[in-house]
Amino acid sequence: MLGPRDSQVNDVHQFTSTRKDYADIDKVSEAAMTAANKAFGKEVAEKMGRDFENCLVWSRSELRRRRWDLSRKAPTDAAAYAKMIGESRVLRTTAVHIRPGHGAEFEALLREAKEAGEKIANAQPIFVSQVAERGKGATYYVTSLRSSLGGFDKNPTIREILGEEGFKRFRQVNADAVEQTESALFRFSPDLSNPPEGIASASADFWHPKAMVAAAAKPKATAAKAAEVKAAAEKKP
Repeated sequence: MLGPRDSQVNDVHQFTSTRKDYADIDKVSEAAMTAANKAFGKEVAEKMGRDFENCLVWSRSELRRRRWDLSRKAPTDAAAYAKMIGESRVLRTTAVHIRPGHGAEFEALLREAKEAGEKIANAQPIFVSQVAERGKGATYYVTSLRSSLGGFDKNPTIREILGEEGFKRFRQVNADAVEQTESALFRFSPDLSNPPEGIASASADFWHPKAMVAAAAKPKATAAKAAEVKAAAEKKP
């Protein structure tokens, strides 16, 4: 779950989860509802849903498809991907709205940037996804994750990555194909998140701070109890 870092999006939260296909969306939704009904009872669970809606000024949802073919320096397996997410603290995402009929042109530009960027050692990973449902027109999200805000400093520019000729094409495609863009900076909110174990284990003290505190305190309590037992045994006549 992500919370705002940018003053332009104060009190805007983004809940994100991954699904392997459309069938999995139904499966997980039904499982979540069943779990809520079992834990709180159907009436209370429904009231919680209404209370949540009453807290909102507005909300929207959309389905996005990860475009690994357009993403740069993406992790090579699920474990590496989970580790990267688990160690991240902030992300910057830009929604790029494409004019009708220019999708192929824009994707060609992303592929060129991907190929060039993967040859540069200090170019950071970039994830690209495309809206599949509930969006308006062709929309792509270009997202970068960092372990801190400082990670956004001193990154190579798109001009440095593409070179002068490539940068000219970049500007031309943006002028011809891009209708508008919207950027936002978010921070991960561990207290409102329920990450998979693979993500949480990458940084347990961040994702489950209370559990870590409890685990750290338990040995001390056990040691104190052992000391009491030993002292009592020594005093026994």
